[in-house]
Amino acid sequence: MRTLKYLIITLLCVAALGMISCNKGIKTNPLLDCTASNVEEIIVEYGVNHYSLKQEELTKFLILLSDIELIESDNTMKKIDGDDFWCLIIKLKTGDTVSLDLASPYIVINDVGYRVESESCIELQIYVQNIVENTFK
Repeated sequence: MRTLKYLIITLLCVAALGMISCNKGIKTNPLLDCTASNVEEIIVEYGVNHYSLKQEELTKFLILLSDIELIESDNTMKKIDGDDFWCLIIKLKTGDTVSLDLASPYIVINDVGYRVESESCIELQIYVQNIVENTFK
């Protein structure tokens, strides 16, 4: 009987640890408010230059942004200093802003770093880079 109690307690502990480890991903996505109905403007900052996305660019950007899957918190990108650096500012209709930096497989949202699914991040990064190259260079 005593062995059965220990066995049940052990199994419950193992199950609890398994549930905790399976739920280590991001519970709340800070990009959820960045939808077509909530976004007023998206600004690309490149050095001292600023460019506001046109409507068709904004629509495409939001589609690509919605495909970004946050995997876990990771501040690796915050330690990287790039030569060709740009930043995105997303202005919401509520008056809030979201700052966004991309370098696949990392993204920084409002100074909080995340590791993301690489393919969708690369697509968004290439899209923004093309805008930067066609607008600022």
